[in-house]
Amino acid sequence: MSQARTRKKIGINEAGYQVPRFNLESRKFIWIKEMRSAGSRAAADAMVRLQRGKSYFDHYLGRVLISTYQVEIQDLPIELDGIRVVHLTDIHHGPWFPIESVEELVARANQLKPDLVALTGDFVANSSRYIEPVAKALGGLKPSIGSVAVMGNHDWWEGGEQMRQALEEVSIPLVDNSRLILTPDRKLVSAADAGLAIAGVGDAWEDVVDFEKAVGGLPATMPRLVLSHNPDCAEDRKLLRAGHRIDLMLSGHTHGGQVCFPANGNPMLPRMRKSRYSRGLVMGPVCPVYISRGIGTAGVPVRLGVSPEIAVFDLVGHGRTEPFPADSDRG
Repeated sequence: MSQARTRKKIGINEAGYQVPRFNLESRKFIWIKEMRSAGSRAAADAMVRLQRGKSYFDHYLGRVLISTYQVEIQDLPIELDGIRVVHLTDIHHGPWFPIESVEELVARANQLKPDLVALTGDFVANSSRYIEPVAKALGGLKPSIGSVAVMGNHDWWEGGEQMRQALEEVSIPLVDNSRLILTPDRKLVSAADAGLAIAGVGDAWEDVVDFEKAVGGLPATMPRLVLSHNPDCAEDRKLLRAGHRIDLMLSGHTHGGQVCFPANGNPMLPRMRKSRYSRGLVMGPVCPVYISRGIGTAGVPVRLGVSPEIAVFDLVGHGRTEPFPADSDRG
């Protein structure tokens, strides 16, 4: 009996990833989702109307952890030395994270003076109604070069194509299973012989993960930064066989566990998660993976012992920095 219940909740997709088994088109799933969304909106609206509710959101953003690292990148062109990448993930704009908070988050990110903003998905939660507003707010990001994004499972659940179009309308390119090249003259282009590859892969649950399209065929001396919503992609079977070079992977998805007992202790992760990819820096079999705790929440609107996080990476050439810290969890 227990095995049967497990099979209903967790399955293996074609790429070998453990995923929740939802029939997104079933009437029952849609009805449950709509009822839950309506309840969440009603409860959140009631909180926001109260002064205590507004103070809660202000306090929440005030606790955002700014994690700053200097990362050595082999073969980084001298013209790109010192480039700053600000990483935002799992915003989950929805009933429990209003657009005013997203706008304040954008302002906070702009204060960090990014050259590049890396967005690793799950921009919304609960309803497609939140897609257009969050994209418009993210259009207010002001990196000196540009913003680049991949989508997460929640974006697909609420409307992947709608999200894609909304981000394109605010000039934020998606690099799911593709890439852009940051050239030595600090321009993002579709192809170049020199520079830093900014690549991405699709979501492991709801899209295709294709590292060949992301980083295949690049010059051996070109460094690569890869965006992947789900950190489990660091152990993608095809990636392990292909031997692609990746210098750093940025991910989210886990929320750092979202709830930890005790504070900063063991994260409470779903059974399908690989616990070693919960938060902070993890040395994967191919490359270092940084898993941000993200900003918003999924499921219950609670964070306990896990502060929301903006990660900042200053990239420098070989021999110009101290080693990447072994434990990047500063919360």
